Amino acid sequence: MENKKKKPLFKRWWFWVIVVIIAVGALGSNGDKDKAPTKETSKVEESNQTEDNKGEVKKTELEKVLEEAIEVDYKKLHSDYMDNAIKADGEYKNKMLILTGEINDIDREIAGNPYVIFDVDGFLNNVRITFKKSEEEKVAEFEKGQTIKIVGKCEGTLLSTTVALSDCLLVE
Repeated sequence: MENKKKKPLFKRWWFWVIVVIIAVGALGSNGDKDKAPTKETSKVEESNQTEDNKGEVKKTELEKVLEEAIEVDYKKLHSDYMDNAIKADGEYKNKMLILTGEINDIDREIAGNPYVIFDVDGFLNNVRITFKKSEEEKVAEFEKGQTIKIVGKCEGTLLSTTVALSDCLLVE
């Protein structure tokens, strides 16, 4: 039997194709994100202006969100999801909700957005409030046990026992 000697890995054409793809991907993802404002950044800056060129008062982002928001007790929200998640989705999901609750935990998710937990009745039975990045300085001032009022978009359940809200803002 003839013994074929295999080429070393770095001498194969497909190895170099993979290396080039990885290198291009790595260089492309390291671009400076602060160079040009994104649509989201522009919207936040625009929504935080209080007057336009004609001197008319504009509504802040918080005021706009509060106009369409529904105030709900966070324990009732959680209870409704635990009783029947399908029905609760119809009532709450993708709607802006106003919740008032006591902070049980404060942390940051993998993506970097700050969040707090309103505990309902023990381990994993809670409401998770994920804030916009723009609220990070305010969240940094929170303390466990503090009562806060927030407004955010209901995302439904997470792990079947946690109700999640996203893009939350602190209502002062």
